This record gives sequence, C-alpha cells and structure tokens, in this order.
Amino acid sequence: MLQMKADRLRAVQVQARLLVTEDALLAAAAAAAMQEPDVPADDAAFAPLGAPAEARKKLLSLWRRWQRTVEDSWDPPREQAYLVHHLADGMSSRRKGRDQMVERARAVLAE
Repeated sequence: MLQMKADRLRAVQVQARLLVTEDALLAAAAAAAMQEPDVPADDAAFAPLGAPAEARKKLLSLWRRWQRTVEDSWDPPREQAYLVHHLADGMSSRRKGRDQMVERARAVLAE
C-alpha cells in the first residue's frame, strides 16, 4: 500500500513539473514583489484616457491587473500583453489615438 502511494506521488510530481516551469514560478514571485511603478500618465499617447490624473489611475489599475494575472498564471509575463485592451473598454475602435494608446500601453507593460 505504501509503495502504491509513493508511486502515485512520483507520478503527480512528474505531471506538476510539466505544468509548472521554474521560469513561470520565478516570474510570479518577481511580479508579486514588484512595487507600484511610476507610470507615464502625462505621455501624449495616453490622452484618450483623459487628464493625466485619470490616465494615471487607469494605468495603475492596468498594472495591478497585470501583476495579479502574472502571479496567478503559469504563463510567462509576456503572455499577458492582451490585458492592455482593458484600457480601451467602452472606447470606440475609431476613437482618435486609441490604437496608439494600446500599443504604448503594451510597451509600458513590457518594460
């Protein structure tokens, strides 16, 4: 009986190693330890978000969402770039500067 449990434990450990990579664990730990960044709220690319104070609020919200997602994910941080689209929620796809804002936000998250 004990041997069966030991065999099962080894099988589960092998499966876990396939699911969880060391890089993903390190990235999650690093993201959890990161301090809130100084976001470029006065960057002209973020003008569609409103005044710099409003842009700062939205960018920090995006950063917090990114941080939580990286902490909870098995995927590398670069896979979370899709989150920038939350900035454009409720914004018309034809809004002037929208695409530039999304691209700039993607670059900010990559940093």
